[in-house]
Amino acid sequence: MSKLEFPISIALVGAPGSGKQETYEQFKAIADSWFDGNKSVLNVIPNPGNVIADDLDTAVGLFGGWKEDLRVFFRRYEQEQQLQAENKSYITLGSALENLAHCGVNMENIMRQIQTEQQQQELQVQQITMTTLTYLFLSTFRYTFAFYLPKNEKAIVLPGVDDNEANYDKRVDDALKMVFANFGIRMQVLQGTVEENASKMLSTIRDIWENGPEELTGEAPGLVDDGVPSEESVTLSE
Repeated sequence: MSKLEFPISIALVGAPGSGKQETYEQFKAIADSWFDGNKSVLNVIPNPGNVIADDLDTAVGLFGGWKEDLRVFFRRYEQEQQLQAENKSYITLGSALENLAHCGVNMENIMRQIQTEQQQQELQVQQITMTTLTYLFLSTFRYTFAFYLPKNEKAIVLPGVDDNEANYDKRVDDALKMVFANFGIRMQVLQGTVEENASKMLSTIRDIWENGPEELTGEAPGLVDDGVPSEESVTLSE
């Protein structure tokens, strides 16, 4: 039986509003002592989209486009490479999967309103970006552990939050499920409270650490394999 070694990398995958930040904060609070006991430190790569939006006053997500999709990917990838070069453990809040999902939803938005030559050109650029992101995902998505936070179907839209933004976030979640299905991706789903999800992450990592990566094989419960998208269609089904 082979054992995993530090440093380790963790991807926390989920659409906007799925709770990645809150889950990470709770996970770090309960996992720091375990990492310390293994002579390691858990570093974090914040969601690059939020950093770009806050620090550079640049629209991303619903109001972003292909440039932002690529920018978010490369900003995260650069940080991952730096931490890997320094032999450090890390958790990333988001991954290339989200970049693909955002790009697919934005591409569909363009397809729904093609009327002019300019919009047709925009679609071609978006399609090229989608192909590029697909290659980047296939060549760089390498993590020791990955967990998926599905969008809360019962989430309440708070005052001041645009309904269109909530709908966009749900479509991104649906697009993620399409990506999982298209590429045969299976990862553990976190569907409890923030505290329960953080505990599940730590217990999963600790169990596999103690018992070896063989624990990753087989039909484990709670893996993404039956996500059913909502009635909103996404351009990721082929």
